[in-house]
Amino acid sequence: MFSGIAFALLCSLAVASPKYGTSSNDAMGSASYSCGAGLMVCEVIDPTRLQAPWAGSTNPYPQCYNPNLYTCSSNFLCPIDAPKIAGQYACGPISKAVSSPSPSTQQINITINAPGTGDIDGVMGLNFIIDATLQATSAAYDTDIPFKPLYQDSNSSTFGPGKNAAFPGLVVLQNTTVNKGVLVGPNTNLAGLFQLNGVAKSGDLSQYNTIWIAGAAAFGIGPSEITMYYVNGTAGKTMPVNPGASDGLISNVATVAFTISNRTAVVPSKMPQCVNGETYTPLPAMTDPNTPPYSIEIIHPRHGDVVGVNGSGWIIDLQLDANSEQANALITPQVGYKSGFVNQSSPDFKPGPDSLLPGLVVLMSTTVDMGAFKGPGTNLAGLFQINNLRTVDCNTTIEIWAEWLVGKPIAGHGASRIFAFLVNGTAPAVVQDPSNPAKGLDLISRIASVDIVLS
Repeated sequence: MFSGIAFALLCSLAVASPKYGTSSNDAMGSASYSCGAGLMVCEVIDPTRLQAPWAGSTNPYPQCYNPNLYTCSSNFLCPIDAPKIAGQYACGPISKAVSSPSPSTQQINITINAPGTGDIDGVMGLNFIIDATLQATSAAYDTDIPFKPLYQDSNSSTFGPGKNAAFPGLVVLQNTTVNKGVLVGPNTNLAGLFQLNGVAKSGDLSQYNTIWIAGAAAFGIGPSEITMYYVNGTAGKTMPVNPGASDGLISNVATVAFTISNRTAVVPSKMPQCVNGETYTPLPAMTDPNTPPYSIEIIHPRHGDVVGVNGSGWIIDLQLDANSEQANALITPQVGYKSGFVNQSSPDFKPGPDSLLPGLVVLMSTTVDMGAFKGPGTNLAGLFQINNLRTVDCNTTIEIWAEWLVGKPIAGHGASRIFAFLVNGTAPAVVQDPSNPAKGLDLISRIASVDIVLS
């Protein structure tokens, strides 16, 4: 199995990946490749993985590439004119195609919600997010997954590369991770850095959300790829990029390619800048008075979900997208919108408007009237720990993600309804009329809502 230096190429649109050829994997993990017309094969060997059932063999894993665009040497596949960062190519080693476990052994399904393919995220190399959902594949495996909710930050004893204390078998790798300090390069398991880890039950199956916002510029600038999977038992500080049965793999292997930006602020481009195979679709002009500038979706929880443990330990996950190019001007850094992490010990962490997303309003129909909470009209947006702005649609449109791990049972138990929307300017700390949340406000999105049950 190719590990250690095994990473997918993310240098340009013409990515060298199995889509340029075909591959087949047998039960033992070996691979055979057939490249398309005009494509060549780069063969690589990882000597650290020469173990049973491959002990004593060379077992190369080839990769198709276009010799007119790429050069293949020293186990690296790079564009001929690839730029160099600190003397090294700004691209990654070749990777073997990865197959998921068979349906009979896959216990967990992983979905990477953010970033999306082609997204440009981050400011000066940091403040990009990874947002993922883990769900049991069947009721037979549901009770075998010992997950628990967890909030952590840089002051927590559990915070650091390696095991995630909430989801111990989780593996998160990024092929541009530096080798410096506590990070040991691209094989560093980043799962232990995820700040928000929540639990819910969607339908008959348990569902888990894990989210991280990068607080250090330690993952390079430019194209990057994330790989996520789950192993039986406890994951280590370093893990292979291309896992198999011998690594205890019990999930699919989820990957996404995006771009880490060195910009100083999230400002969209006037002209499309497509990367990672993204296709540009222009947004319409803001001409329909019935269409608000922004759409908003409650990604999690979903309608009918049973969330948390004793009323806490669950995540609200929001996504907001522009409906027109003109909408970008409503949520720029100039009017207070920024990416960042709000530590729970920060004075900004409190009910009321979000210090980083000032127009956001989030309500719950069963919010208690106690202390800083003033009942169902309380704007809970100020409690969102992770706030993220990125550009999508080939760098032409600002998209917002906001996440809150509910740390206390501030909405009681039983049935409740979540409302979320965006207003122009700064949102109120308390809305005038919870039964009519839009009253007296200049909304720039519709009101999204979802009915849930608080465990």
